[in-house]
Amino acid sequence: MPFSLTKPMPLDEAVQRIESKTPIAAKLSSAEWQEVAVGLSDRAFFSAKVDDIRTVVTMQGNIQEALDLSSRDAGRAFMSRDKFVADMREQLGAKEGDTGRITDITSQRRLNLIYDFQVEDAMEHGRWLIGQDPESLAAAPCQELVRVESREEERNWKQIWQDAGGTLYDGRMIARKDDPIWTKISDFGRPWPPFKYGSGMGVEDIFYDEAIELRVMKPDDVVQPTAKDFNAGLQAKIPDASPAVLEGFKQIFGDQVDVGRDGKITWQGDRIAKLYERAIADPAVKWSLDLGEATGETIAAAQQAGVDLTDAHLHLDADSIRHAHNLHGPTEARADQRPIMARDFKLVPHVWRSPDEVLPGKTPGTLELRKHVAGQVVAVVYDRAAHSPRWGLRTLYVKKEEGGGT
Repeated sequence: MPFSLTKPMPLDEAVQRIESKTPIAAKLSSAEWQEVAVGLSDRAFFSAKVDDIRTVVTMQGNIQEALDLSSRDAGRAFMSRDKFVADMREQLGAKEGDTGRITDITSQRRLNLIYDFQVEDAMEHGRWLIGQDPESLAAAPCQELVRVESREEERNWKQIWQDAGGTLYDGRMIARKDDPIWTKISDFGRPWPPFKYGSGMGVEDIFYDEAIELRVMKPDDVVQPTAKDFNAGLQAKIPDASPAVLEGFKQIFGDQVDVGRDGKITWQGDRIAKLYERAIADPAVKWSLDLGEATGETIAAAQQAGVDLTDAHLHLDADSIRHAHNLHGPTEARADQRPIMARDFKLVPHVWRSPDEVLPGKTPGTLELRKHVAGQVVAVVYDRAAHSPRWGLRTLYVKKEEGGGT
């Protein structure tokens, strides 16, 4: 959905929302994703029925670039919707022509939908956060659900609104900003647009005087910020790690899900991001994560490189993160490599589970695994603890491919 340049553009918040999400590859349909606990789905970057992590990571990076002004300051082209679609079709190896099918990840229709949804969600989330300021809520305490784009087949939103418990005021769909109706009309459990895929609906502020005149609220009513309660609600909706529930999630997502320190099921990438954040902020932190066993695919590839990974477990610790960050982070000296970032560490277990290349390390007892993602090579060097099946991160770097991204 296109955005008006006259509205506030909360780009920093939007970029942060995209960047903070963990890329998740899964064969779930859109309807099946809506059944996943919102505490998990809201923290994931995914596309329905896309189980290739390369595709998911590439989409996430391109969407982030579309929102990131710093990429334009660096001289790179703005990732418009047309450019996003063209780049994704090229990277996905789309055939000439266009099927036009929503189920075809290479079709312009599907890629347009992905771009529109992700950009709208990130931007509207940013606007929602900014609008949580008490002074803003006092000036515009209510909002109206309005159509901002026409559709050939428009949903009956007034019926949807009333079925969810909403009230019409002079035929208009208006409610206080802290009213639970905004979450109830959403297929995604979030109080900001988009509320459904391709709905063409948005929200407009209703200022205090009009809200009083329409009797949406009383003069002495105070609309409260809801961000804290919403985030607490997301945390509460993350499933508990009972053996049966965890097994069910692992059947769908494999080792992409794990159990956090609080006993809740969480994305493995979220745990890695928290470890990275703490490790860089505090040199005294000594956390370690078990990221799972080597897969049969990795074991077979490693055997070709002369290394036996049978029963091997990958561990990631704070010292290794700091070491890699110091070598290849902001001070990366090689022109053919880009500085590594927090999001690259989220790919460490994906490289471990499904590498494109496995090479003997340059020093004894090490192994280098590589994965080609978004025009770059994510290379992870692992080493083995003495007399143990435990392998750890030695270093991580990202190599630019010819003609690839930066």
